[in-house]
Amino acid sequence: MSLEAFAPSGNTVLVAASSSTSVAATQLSTTPGVVHAVRVCYPSTGAAVPIYVAWGSSSVSAAVPTTATPAAGIPITAGEEKVFLMGPSLTANWLSAVTSAGTAAPGLFATPGSFGR
Repeated sequence: MSLEAFAPSGNTVLVAASSSTSVAATQLSTTPGVVHAVRVCYPSTGAAVPIYVAWGSSSVSAAVPTTATPAAGIPITAGEEKVFLMGPSLTANWLSAVTSAGTAAPGLFATPGSFGR
């Protein structure tokens, strides 16, 4: 069994998240094709609202899903940290974040990277 670790490939960015319906995407890397994984961390604790994230090109836009309308948005709850691995042909140079209500402070920290041995 091999061990694979997350290797950062760029600087960590702070992605603002609010209840806006048209949240502009934040660029994670200026080098096309280098982001094959994204580590996200939502350091808020308590009764903070979830942040919904989506990644892709500069036009990506996260949205809050409802029972009537599925949407491009994976929930990250307060105090949670996750690493998302992209498929071999998918890169994630841009990330968009949105909340269902209010503003999620301080926002979402995102680090671009990859996995290696």
